[in-house]
Amino acid sequence: MNTTLTPWETEFTLRLRAANVSGTNIGDALEQVRAHCAESGETPLEAFGDPGDYADSLPFQRPTQTYPRARMVSDACGFFGMLLTTAAAFPIRLGQPFEVRLTPLIGAVLVAAAIAALTVAGPRLWAAVVARPWLLAIPFVVVVGTSVGFAALPGPVLGTVSPWLVLGVGVTLLLVGLWLALRTPLDVDPLMSPVSDNSAELRLARSLTSKQPWIYLVFSALTVAALLLIPR
Repeated sequence: MNTTLTPWETEFTLRLRAANVSGTNIGDALEQVRAHCAESGETPLEAFGDPGDYADSLPFQRPTQTYPRARMVSDACGFFGMLLTTAAAFPIRLGQPFEVRLTPLIGAVLVAAAIAALTVAGPRLWAAVVARPWLLAIPFVVVVGTSVGFAALPGPVLGTVSPWLVLGVGVTLLLVGLWLALRTPLDVDPLMSPVSDNSAELRLARSLTSKQPWIYLVFSALTVAALLLIPR
């Protein structure tokens, strides 16, 4: 379908996506809006009013959860596995022990809490964000800023461990996350128009979905390789 969306269509689409409406139903609703506007000469705002309110008024089935929980655990394993493998690389390169510090641990706990909150809040949270996009800045600044800030603070050293052990735990988490992702594939659900060829969008969606589970592993491998190659 025509994926070049006007601002009205974009907000309308995002509101329906946040409510877990299927890509087929969203595409059908978009084509109905476009057909009506082409026939009447009205803009979507004139014909249907606020895009968010119109999206909420449509009688689509809105499931409460579409993202598999195993995939959420997979993402968490991939994220923390990436953190551990990259954190272990530099001490290995320098031949030093890995220092377990309090402040990065607090940052990791905050990130884990944020991931859990997103898992529980899910569609309700994203619906609020779509309605008020500036809200997206709040969790981003709080979670990313706080976790990075805690990681950057020196803080007390709780102890030292072998960086190879940290690397092993990180690699294990990466592999567990990849295994969970591969055994719990995501549904491919691009916008599907009832009046046009959707094959290109479907191929792209399938391609991106198949590559996504490998992102953490590939990024970790490249980062660790770069850190190990840095001259002393």
